[in-house]
Amino acid sequence: MEELTDSNASFTGAELLAAVKTVSQHTIKPRLGRVGLSRWVPDAEGSVLESAWARRSTFDPSKGLLEAWVTGIARHRVSDIIAKENGPANGDVVMVAGASGWETPEQVLEAAATNQSAGSGPDIAEQVAEHLELMSVLRPVLAAAASVMETQSFIVGVLTHMRFDDDIAMAAKAFGLSPGRVRDCRRAFDLHCQVIRTGMELRDQARGRGVRARDLLACLPPNGSAGASARDTAKALLAYPGAIKDVPVDHVMAVTGFERNTARQYMATARSLLQVAAGVLTSETTKGR
Repeated sequence: MEELTDSNASFTGAELLAAVKTVSQHTIKPRLGRVGLSRWVPDAEGSVLESAWARRSTFDPSKGLLEAWVTGIARHRVSDIIAKENGPANGDVVMVAGASGWETPEQVLEAAATNQSAGSGPDIAEQVAEHLELMSVLRPVLAAAASVMETQSFIVGVLTHMRFDDDIAMAAKAFGLSPGRVRDCRRAFDLHCQVIRTGMELRDQARGRGVRARDLLACLPPNGSAGASARDTAKALLAYPGAIKDVPVDHVMAVTGFERNTARQYMATARSLLQVAAGVLTSETTKGR
């Protein structure tokens, strides 16, 4: 790349480097990280830097800050990387319960984004379009999550990430929910998407020999992660000599050491995640059923 010096540019090379660093923290790293592509962060940063410098003559400081301009470039680069890594979206249509009946996840998300962002500024149409485009790229994961998650948890979780950039307070105000509820929805969404992504990666190994208990556990969040308690609970559920739906809370308490209310909470989460994992591992289309 040419040296970042140009007396005719409206920003210096040092200013651009600082802007890319900031944009990486707020946009590149979070967006790639939440879809398991953190390894591409350095490549994305370099690509954004090169692109921004090559297009420096188009930047008009009277129309906005340098960081905002660089963010626009970064979003496109991140979308390109995600599209390349995930391949073309499949054509399966998964329907979820929306405000006006059964709808696609995209329709529900679009309606929610429009309703929650009224009066948020002139750029909302572009933001919603960008989020829907990213959703279509990640359709196998998001559609599977939408098909098994409670509707509010899915909508609040995905929009907290994609519309509000993980700003819990802003999302809570927009949705009219408590910060704790928004945080729970985002956590549930993260866990489901993580299990689906891992299941998609492990599916070929399980195909042909049948799904085993260890295959299901391999899809769940690892020890030391935010979902480790759900994993511990799943182990207890799978160790019970009977159907998962029949596991008593006392059994989970004895195996994990959790208090009764905590055990009940994690049992619901673990059952849902195991259902997702089993659906992904046994499905050709990753519908999460």
